Amino acid sequence: MEKRIKLDEVRYIRYHDSLPENLVDRVKRIYPIVSEIFPWSLGEWIDGFNYDLYPEKEIEIWEKLAEKFKFRCKIGGAKTKEEKKRVFQEIFEKTGAGNIEIGENIPSA
Repeated sequence: MEKRIKLDEVRYIRYHDSLPENLVDRVKRIYPIVSEIFPWSLGEWIDGFNYDLYPEKEIEIWEKLAEKFKFRCKIGGAKTKEEKKRVFQEIFEKTGAGNIEIGENIPSA
């Protein structure tokens, strides 16, 4: 028999106590690009990568997403928060990762 678990019942595993400084620096470069559409503080964003088994790979993905996002907003003229959310959603969907809710809070551990 298949058991279904509600998303809010999922426990998140913290794999790292902290990130190496070089990864923190990379997150700090990404943050200003995406901070308008994600309501998390820089500290929450940095801490969120501690829940990734391979944070460097995840940061690399976010660097690419942020680069595409910045470019698409510039050439597409996205200026408002809603326009930028739409642009990011389109980019994210094209990665094959499916839909995400932009602007949600980070799940608590």
